[in-house]
Amino acid sequence: MAEKKVKGISMWLVPIVALGFASTQLSWALFNNVVPLMLQENYGITLAWVGFIMTWDNIIAFFLQPAIGSLSDKTKTRIGKRMPYIIPGIILGSILFYGIFLASKEVLWIFLAAIVLFNLSMALYRSPTVSLLPDLVRSEDRTLGNGIVNLVGGAFSGVSLFVGGAMLKAGNTQSAFLMVSVGMILSLIILFGVIKENKYDLGTKVVEEKDNVFTILKREFKRMVRAEDKSMLFMLLAIFFWFVAWNAIEAFYSTYVHRTFVPELTGEEASGVASGVMFVFPVVFVLFTLVGGILGKNIGRAKTMKIGLAIMTLAIFLGSLIKIDSFLGLSLSWETSFTIIFVIAAIGWGLVNVNSIVIIWELAVDNGTGTGFYYAFASAAAITGPTVMGWILEIDISYLFPFSITFLVIAFITLFFVKSGEAGEKDGLLSEALSEISD
Repeated sequence: MAEKKVKGISMWLVPIVALGFASTQLSWALFNNVVPLMLQENYGITLAWVGFIMTWDNIIAFFLQPAIGSLSDKTKTRIGKRMPYIIPGIILGSILFYGIFLASKEVLWIFLAAIVLFNLSMALYRSPTVSLLPDLVRSEDRTLGNGIVNLVGGAFSGVSLFVGGAMLKAGNTQSAFLMVSVGMILSLIILFGVIKENKYDLGTKVVEEKDNVFTILKREFKRMVRAEDKSMLFMLLAIFFWFVAWNAIEAFYSTYVHRTFVPELTGEEASGVASGVMFVFPVVFVLFTLVGGILGKNIGRAKTMKIGLAIMTLAIFLGSLIKIDSFLGLSLSWETSFTIIFVIAAIGWGLVNVNSIVIIWELAVDNGTGTGFYYAFASAAAITGPTVMGWILEIDISYLFPFSITFLVIAFITLFFVKSGEAGEKDGLLSEALSEISD
């Protein structure tokens, strides 16, 4: 197998490449804020069961995304290797997202079925759409490129929280869901209209066409576990730990706000208030993904992530000190206090998030397979975080913050075992991998 040189697309096209990922952010931002409260208010579901239901997308992703990512590495069509998954995924996802709103007026099993079908459609295209960036952008430009992707994704998430939150607060739940569905379709039209995969050299391809997906995944897992340098394994473990921490906050923040600060509101009204406060997070996050990309290129990806995790841990600790009308001895409302906290947390999350998957792309043999492993560990975390947290919160809602802090600290420690994954290190890895495969 000959190695091909990556030409790389213009960085001006990266925001268009980002639209597939951005469509997922547009939908998940509203989904994570509204669906937990719908389950509680419309159907009387307990927090423990809400936590479990909110992990279904990640259970599905855990099993499907590594296989689909690896399968897309092997795919060859006239429209490319990622588009055959992205196109049906976004179309189905947009239809089924609006279907969740319609199903929320029906009996429980119909609502749950709509959630499952939506989760399946999103799992179909997540790995392929994220793999577009390393396919089309050179290694040395990927950290900045991923910063741009996260900036676009964060902007879409911000629109979902701000505009959708305003619609929810006004009681226009249907309009909020419809806005997201239309936005997903428009993203696909622009992405497919501008980015023609087969016009670009998609870089090194190590996967053998004759290998089945499970052979590829098994081989890659064995390689990273047995390798003398276990940077990829520890990177994936760090990803697991910090996503356990953040997914717990994300899944139960609106519930925490409802029970602690605005118990007099309905669930949907509380969700709108909580979303309005959290809106600042994606706004700051998108700015600091670019900062994280620049820092990652200049001082190193792992070092930048350590700084980011330290900032996030500080933010979550401070969040645990917020009272309804005071914060750190100051007379501040809980809305203002949480706005400050989310600004600090977003700075840290931007530095962490933009560099993590770029290290995986550098350490993995193939982009789709590496992306699949990234999402497998992230999904496992998103299963663990809300599920465990849901049971814990049945005891005391205030345990949310200590739980998150604990896993952020573990992730910080794990990062010290990541010794490689900086820009330009893939060439040596590929030579080693090719040698192992030929053996």
